[in-house]
Amino acid sequence: MLTTTTSRANFFIQDVWPKFETEQQAIERHATLVRQLQKGDHSAQQVVAKLAECRGHRRCGSPICPMCVRAIRRWSICGMIACFNELFAANPSGLSDKTVRFSAIPREEQYREGELFTADLWV
Repeated sequence: MLTTTTSRANFFIQDVWPKFETEQQAIERHATLVRQLQKGDHSAQQVVAKLAECRGHRRCGSPICPMCVRAIRRWSICGMIACFNELFAANPSGLSDKTVRFSAIPREEQYREGELFTADLWV
């Protein structure tokens, strides 16, 4: 079990993953990407306009945006750690400290045993 605070509000990812990309690195990658795209065609200019919306805590939501991708990765890792801590608290002897895989499945994508074949995997 991790001993760091894992609430999403005050979790510092570098406490458990020191090499995780810093906010400053994401900002620099964002600026580099914008500079490169500004040299492009009309489609590239549209992406630049979208990326320009990403400021502070107001995210653009673009899957190409380094700041948004970092925020999603950070959020998901924090959620996984919180989930592991919750599982460990419920059953300390049942959760190995050597867990090497984790799958997160949204509730709306869960299927009963024997019904997985009904999933639309071609989304």
